[in-house]
Amino acid sequence: MKRYIGVTISYFVLIVVFLTGDGVCDAKKPVITIGYMPVTAHLTIPIAFELHKGEFQNFSLQLRKYTSWDDMVKALEESELDGAFMPAPLIIKFREKKFPFTCVSLGCENGSAIVMGRWSGIENIDDLKGRVSVVAVPHIYSIPHIILYRYLLQNGVKYKKEVKIVSMSPADMFASLSRKETQGFVSEEPICRSTEERNAGKIIACSKEIWPSHPGGVLMISNMLIEKQKKIVQELVDAVVDAADFIEYHPQEASEICSGYYGVDSRVVFDVLTRPDDMISFNDLIPKKEHFERIIDYLKKMKLVKKDISVENLIDTDFIENAYKKKKK
Repeated sequence: MKRYIGVTISYFVLIVVFLTGDGVCDAKKPVITIGYMPVTAHLTIPIAFELHKGEFQNFSLQLRKYTSWDDMVKALEESELDGAFMPAPLIIKFREKKFPFTCVSLGCENGSAIVMGRWSGIENIDDLKGRVSVVAVPHIYSIPHIILYRYLLQNGVKYKKEVKIVSMSPADMFASLSRKETQGFVSEEPICRSTEERNAGKIIACSKEIWPSHPGGVLMISNMLIEKQKKIVQELVDAVVDAADFIEYHPQEASEICSGYYGVDSRVVFDVLTRPDDMISFNDLIPKKEHFERIIDYLKKMKLVKKDISVENLIDTDFIENAYKKKKK
């Protein structure tokens, strides 16, 4: 994350009305509906919406916020969404079922953390040894789950024996930790920093330390839209790249937008975006084949997929590469 540049943006006037957290748009043009969760890994899409007020040359953008991955998956299965920001492992699981969506952009790199309850007596990784702890992850097929698995493996903690895993919506993690139902959780920000701010938990490790530059959320788009409306997909990805630049150079304004959509104090979001610089990065949103191959390898070791899954046709980097080429001109 680049340091905040204190420049007045005369052309940017933010007038936002928040009712449900969904972006509402003019439906005169084709309407493209994108799903997202209130995590910083998905922040580019509400920023893109606000910078354009939902109106683009070739389409109108509509956003739909979810607090449960299962609800978003159901919406995708019922063709209610043209695309969504999803965890890369869940997309891979979809591909095993021949789900008709393709990854066109990352949401970010890094951006997750491992949090343990203040009351739990767990101050570091060694405190997880020789006991049984319950740790929540946003979804069994999620990057935070893989981050936790990798962290335990690196430090000699027995996965599923000394650390039991439960799947839980990030929206429920704070309450569950406060009720002492779980000893900790692993999630994308800002819930980790928010929990620490409220003195309910302590971050014992950041994902960037466990798997540097790992993919955050991934923007997946319907294959039908990619095949029939390439201009729309390109314009959407261009907007995501512009939003990523905005977050990097104007984290204060980005934090205020995020606060309205996510219902989190803007100071907490600003802290996530700026401290430390590389806690979360929006500099490189190109999906990398080797990252997806590594995720597949982890899923196999975790016994979450039963067969080899090809990365071929899972990723389409043409749109994001074109977007970056335009930025260089």
